[in-house]
Amino acid sequence: MANNETLIEVKNLTKIYKLKKRAKVTALNGVSFDLPKSGMVFFLGKSGCGKSTLLNVLGGLDSFDGGEIIVGGRSIKNFTSKESDTYRNEYIGFVFQENNLLDGYTVAQNIGFALDIKKQSGYDDKVNSVLESVDLKDFADRKPDSLSGGQKQRVVIARALVKNPEIILADEPTGALDSDTGEEVFNLLKEISKNKLVIVVSHDRLSAQKFGDRIIELKDGKILSDSSPLTDGDYGKAENISFGGGKSGLPAKRVCSFGFGILIAKPIRLAFCVLICLIAFVSFGVSDAFSCYDRQVALWQTMKEYSTPCIIYEKYNYEYKDTYNPIGNFGLKRSDYEVLKSEVKSSRLDIAYLGHCPDIREYTVNKNSDTFFSFTGFSEIDKSLVDDYGYTLYGKLPTSYDEVVLTKFTFNAFKKYGYTDGVSNKQINVYDDLIGCVITNGYDIYHVESFKIVGILDTLFDEEYYGGHIYRDEDVSDVVVSRYNHLKRNCTHNLIYLAPGYHENVVLNFWEWENNEENHGRIDFAYCPFKGSDSSTLSNIRLEEKVYDAGDGIHYSRFRTAGDITYLIDQVNYEMRFLKPLFFWISLGTIILSALFVLYYSSGVIAEKKRDLGVLRAMGASRADVIKIYIAQNGIFVVSLVLLATIFSAVGVVIVNANLAATLGVSAVLVSYTIRQFAILAAIAVGAVVVGIIIPLIKLLCAKPVDLIAGRK
Repeated sequence: MANNETLIEVKNLTKIYKLKKRAKVTALNGVSFDLPKSGMVFFLGKSGCGKSTLLNVLGGLDSFDGGEIIVGGRSIKNFTSKESDTYRNEYIGFVFQENNLLDGYTVAQNIGFALDIKKQSGYDDKVNSVLESVDLKDFADRKPDSLSGGQKQRVVIARALVKNPEIILADEPTGALDSDTGEEVFNLLKEISKNKLVIVVSHDRLSAQKFGDRIIELKDGKILSDSSPLTDGDYGKAENISFGGGKSGLPAKRVCSFGFGILIAKPIRLAFCVLICLIAFVSFGVSDAFSCYDRQVALWQTMKEYSTPCIIYEKYNYEYKDTYNPIGNFGLKRSDYEVLKSEVKSSRLDIAYLGHCPDIREYTVNKNSDTFFSFTGFSEIDKSLVDDYGYTLYGKLPTSYDEVVLTKFTFNAFKKYGYTDGVSNKQINVYDDLIGCVITNGYDIYHVESFKIVGILDTLFDEEYYGGHIYRDEDVSDVVVSRYNHLKRNCTHNLIYLAPGYHENVVLNFWEWENNEENHGRIDFAYCPFKGSDSSTLSNIRLEEKVYDAGDGIHYSRFRTAGDITYLIDQVNYEMRFLKPLFFWISLGTIILSALFVLYYSSGVIAEKKRDLGVLRAMGASRADVIKIYIAQNGIFVVSLVLLATIFSAVGVVIVNANLAATLGVSAVLVSYTIRQFAILAAIAVGAVVVGIIIPLIKLLCAKPVDLIAGRK
């Protein structure tokens, strides 16, 4: 060996293994020696003599119990965790007997990991250069399983060399190779030893004699012989080396790549786990959505889905405070309207008056036409009403009290049944056919005997929602009839719209000698624009929950949302009382099942990747790097699972909702997939992953790299 500085000093090194149910085994017993900065040193001995233990201790893969190892003037015994990582990363290159290549990565990627950990630049150039030095330039894109044994060992040597370490530690580098291939490996290591310290553990005495600059033989944990021991004064001491000062750690791109590689390492098990978890998560999402059924939310969602233009309020009383048992609609007094107006979060609140209005049957050719088309009452219209509700007006607004605007809903009735003034008949096809026609007040008590039609108002009535039954003569089901009755009584589609001031100046003035408001000024219902995208809309609808005691033993609901949609949702309530608990238990069971499968998958992956974890640690990866890799792996798994589950759950809710609504004979959005289901799915998945990885990962991170590589932890 050429004369140079002493790099490693080993003093009275002791290593004792504490085996379960067995006596302690002393693997190294007071071993001392010095090693120079370059040359090829062989450690020989029979199995169990302590040579592999010595190599692992020198490389920082294992701890020791006594003595001291000094490298570059620094004792490694009291290294911090960061210094130990840097020591393995920057100063040690391992050549394992079993090669310990990462199977899921190419040759170039296996070698590049060492550079990634050091955060070195010039990745491609350095990888190509070191591959050329080991005669594997054309193998960069090959996977390890396509290489021969000798080629794998040369890849391992290249991985050790690429980061330009001070020391190469080779554990039986030719143990699994034929003699010719083994000699090629030793020739390569001999060439490296001209500038590096190469320490080889081997059984091969002939190769040691041929290639070694120095041979140290061990027996029973002690040095039996040393062919060229260093003596004091032969070599100068290496200068103190700083550990832990440089930047290290895997970059985010490599962390994600490695995590993804772990994720797909067992594709069949991954697919099975994803499938089971998806089934469980989707079952939970659907079940939980239905278990959270809320009448008011269902009402809001249905109104939103079916483009309802307004919210309608009426006054209802209930026989019992805690149960919905309506026994009458008593209309709103002016005082009720003022209270309602103060509480409704809307820019306006309009009034529909119970009025003596024309009967449409009197003006159709078919006098037996459905009485459903009789007008409910009247409201007053101006331009702001048209704009605020998103209505469309054809024609003009009424400017006098003998002019009226009818709705498109009513126009369609005339279109079906025709129009007659009692003398001649007229087929109605377009709006202009009806505009200019006259309808006479069925009661002359308001001193307005007839109204001239001046406009048609499109109130956004959704004909498709009612299945087209409204304008048919054939019989329909009782459900449809009931819906029609509720629509007739509580909607804006079959009102007549009169000029502003009609109620005050015509109706109340005519009855000024009597109790006007009680008898002839009754407000049938109030209505305001429905904004489905406005979160305050839901609180508006919830006004119907305000109940008070009138003092007469009957509990009154001050206001109640009304209309056909309300009726539909009320029909569903009874069935949902029994379905909600069932869905709750289903959701609880499925989420527990899904959590167990996520736990099974996460913990299983870690158990199977102990060797890879150990290899990364041997290359200098920190505990933080390992944690980040498994967070990335499980993060990809969780995010993908939750996203897929969210999509399928949302679709499942829509499908189940549609089928349940069809079974109940309604057209409604009973439940919706909300942020609640997504949040619970995400929380359960993340929680299961955390539980699945944190305990085994902590255990593995506390283990020594050598034990992980050997699969002992």
